[in-house]
Amino acid sequence: MKRDFDKIYDRHNTNCFKWDLNKEIYNKKDVISMWVADMDLPTDPLIEQSIIERAQHPLYGYTFRDADYFQAFIDWQNSHNNWIIKKDWLLNSTSVVTSLNLIIRTFSQPEDKILIITPVYSQFFVAINDTGRQIVSSSMIEKESEFVMDFSDIESKLAQGIKLLIFCSPHNPVGRVWRKDELLKLTQLCLKYSTIIVSDEIHSDLIYSESVHIPIASLSPEVSENTITCISPGKTFNVSGLSISFIIAENEELREKIRDTFLAYHLMAANIFGITAAQTAYSMGNPWLQEVKQYLQVNRDFIIDYINLNIPLIKLYKPQGTYLAWLDLKNLKLNQDELQLFLVHVAGLGLDNGTKYGEEGEGFMRLNFACTRQLLEKALCQLKNAVNKLIEVDFKFEKLNIDNQKIDDCD
Repeated sequence: MKRDFDKIYDRHNTNCFKWDLNKEIYNKKDVISMWVADMDLPTDPLIEQSIIERAQHPLYGYTFRDADYFQAFIDWQNSHNNWIIKKDWLLNSTSVVTSLNLIIRTFSQPEDKILIITPVYSQFFVAINDTGRQIVSSSMIEKESEFVMDFSDIESKLAQGIKLLIFCSPHNPVGRVWRKDELLKLTQLCLKYSTIIVSDEIHSDLIYSESVHIPIASLSPEVSENTITCISPGKTFNVSGLSISFIIAENEELREKIRDTFLAYHLMAANIFGITAAQTAYSMGNPWLQEVKQYLQVNRDFIIDYINLNIPLIKLYKPQGTYLAWLDLKNLKLNQDELQLFLVHVAGLGLDNGTKYGEEGEGFMRLNFACTRQLLEKALCQLKNAVNKLIEVDFKFEKLNIDNQKIDDCD
């Protein structure tokens, strides 16, 4: 049974972050919401059916993860990423964000320095700040076709005494899928300065045809011993609401310290439907994944072509992975507050503010294109019309009179 990804599912009134909080987030209810990183596309029908079947049993008591559950994930990593892992390396968590927070608490003390490569996923900042650690950031360099790491700067930061590197692979928000030579340079620097790598690889299954994801821990035994990897089926199969994820750590000493922290916070319990969904996804979900990746890749290519042809003032770096587009809007000559108001009240779009990802995000917005083609076309049409209005008033924001703006009809 295939899914129809062109079918529109109304997510309003389902306690949906993306659609039911527009008024609170944007002070405007009627916007096309394209911010939070989940899909407006339906999950694998096999996952849906497995949850329904489990729900038909009327008892939802304490549940454990059995050997088949772990084996499905192990087999998936082997077949999709050529990464051979063992059951003993695996720990359980509710989410990657939970894992990051507790790993930081486990391997550092307040005021310790933690390195991130920016712009980067906003929850990295939150996790470090909330635990009282110091953020040390290394800015990526913008090249003609992609963002790259500044290894000279990274080494200078590592030499300061960095406890952990929190790394994003593939990268959110810029969509980079790191090449092997880049990963080797980074890991050798971390080994040189005894910095533990914590790799968020939650988007690792959403890679487009021209790229290949390499799990950072798969590079060598030495790197594996120095790496903690966090993965979830949430992004891949659009089941983030089921609160299920994995931590992979070959190093027994690191793994046992993480386990102790999780036990101390009583976070080892299992979500019945999360277990069911994850085991079904990793054992039977590949056909659906190939279908949704094809749909997302066409969406990605459509955005690139549309912006290049119709809104050349906006620059877009081609995502190699994820379903997130990092839009460079600096040519619109608006400050960040004006840019947010412009997108909401003139374009009718709810995007993710670039400054959430670090100071390098000034002038940028993140757009989630995991939606129907119809919705994507409407959103881009509204963006084009809004930019044309800005051009008409010579980029004078105050002349737009946003309080009385009517969003152009692109239906």
